[in-house]
Amino acid sequence: MTEKFSEPKPPRLKFFKEKAERINSTEYDRVVEEMVLKAGNFFSKIQPTEQLSDKDSFGDIDIVGLPATEVNKETFEEIFGENLKGYNKTSHVHSLLVSLTSGKEVQVDFIQSKDDADFERKHMYYSKGHLSSIIGMMAKKLHFKYGTEGFFKRFKDKRGNWHDIRVSKSLRDGLAILGFDTEAYEQIHTLDDIIKYVENSPLFDASYYQFDNIVRRDKEAIKRNVREEYLFTQLGQAMKNRATEDEN
Repeated sequence: MTEKFSEPKPPRLKFFKEKAERINSTEYDRVVEEMVLKAGNFFSKIQPTEQLSDKDSFGDIDIVGLPATEVNKETFEEIFGENLKGYNKTSHVHSLLVSLTSGKEVQVDFIQSKDDADFERKHMYYSKGHLSSIIGMMAKKLHFKYGTEGFFKRFKDKRGNWHDIRVSKSLRDGLAILGFDTEAYEQIHTLDDIIKYVENSPLFDASYYQFDNIVRRDKEAIKRNVREEYLFTQLGQAMKNRATEDEN
């Protein structure tokens, strides 16, 4: 088992590419504190996502917020002033390039939520490294969808069109339906914890995590991040087949 995961190849570039610098775990804690302190008054709830303990450097910082008022580019210009060096909004994520007091420029993603339930769901989805992505791959193979808006059942109609039917707004319900132990979820702190957790579902099958069985877009996404590629490869080598036949 790995105690500390090393990164032998260059990490994936983020939205601001070479302009955004990586920071170590000590810097990460200081930056999170600085971001929450500066932006806190503009959010009724604000909390950084939970990171894995075996990650020693970061290309960006994810913070989930429930806005107290409307949040846009002007809001972040008011918060950070001349220290805001770049801004982009994609869906519910405000991506900022921020100049820190240390002189470094880092990417900070403020993930906007709509209400208390959405705040909890998005915080869970973006926490624990690539866990949600890995669970999402399994859900997809079983014709479910595990995402930022909740847990859905997918079905194809007679015309071949896919439809998503919401099963629950709670991702914890989604975990239970996929055969995962919702209490053991809290004990996930490392990459190896993720591997053990995913393998323990009776719906897990190693074939879901083999490159020959996924579409090109997913292959490219996995190979852009060495930690996600490690998870995917280890699960694909698990030599374990699905114990429960009926996905429903």
